[in-house]
Amino acid sequence: MEKAPQTKKKNEQASSARKIKTQGAVMQPLFFIPKMSKKNNPTYKDLQVVDNLYPKRKYSVSISIPEFNCVCPKTGLPDFGCIDINYVPNKFIVELKSLKLYIVKYRHVGIFHEEVTNKILDDFKRAAMPRSIDIRGSFHPRGGIKTTVNCNE
Repeated sequence: MEKAPQTKKKNEQASSARKIKTQGAVMQPLFFIPKMSKKNNPTYKDLQVVDNLYPKRKYSVSISIPEFNCVCPKTGLPDFGCIDINYVPNKFIVELKSLKLYIVKYRHVGIFHEEVTNKILDDFKRAAMPRSIDIRGSFHPRGGIKTTVNCNE
């Protein structure tokens, strides 16, 4: 027996209310954390490098990213913070536009503060192979708790 058109329409509306599609990602209704495919996650391959014109000189490069954001993997709420990168280049330096595009990819990634800071360090290290690197993630307070993560090599 065919469903009444009114009942069929209500079922379609209920189904669309349970799943919200945004640019290929399906969001869960409770937390709204998008399920991202692996190709959209940031990787060291997103960081482009250029030759360091002064490889014999030890000098440092300081980069501040004051508008970093990612998503809390538990609540799905946005996390905001500042990422500071200080490194001593070896043969390569990181091209800043590629760094910006790499950082923007975290905007929809559910990831803990400690993990994201260490992942940025690992990716930066793998792409540019600096002599030394320090990364500091200073995240805005959430529930009265401020988190700062420091990692270096």
